[in-house]
Amino acid sequence: MIEIGKLLRDSDPLANEPTLAAADIERMRRVAMSHVSGPPTARWPQPVLVAVTIAVTLIASIALGRRLPPPRGAAIGDDVTPSQAHDPVSPEPSRRQLQFATPGGTRIIWVFNSDFSL
Repeated sequence: MIEIGKLLRDSDPLANEPTLAAADIERMRRVAMSHVSGPPTARWPQPVLVAVTIAVTLIASIALGRRLPPPRGAAIGDDVTPSQAHDPVSPEPSRRQLQFATPGGTRIIWVFNSDFSL
């Protein structure tokens, strides 16, 4: 069985190359370091740009919200009472319903009849 380490050492293209002289290593280091420009610069414009974007978005959404008409059937500031929340087209006012849907999509409707007696 061939070991992976031996296979990698045998196929290394630089294994037979002579090592670099100290002067060549230093010259390569100086070239690489010359491309590095001093201390890192501060990146302060990015947080300011994000804050300005958020402020402009909020101002635009408030301005747009003031220009849009209110929803049909309700004026701004109107409270909906529980008697208005049920279906206004119910067949009998004495019947009450409880409706909910399960996570699978099944709708369950319970009808409570106040006139029911045993």
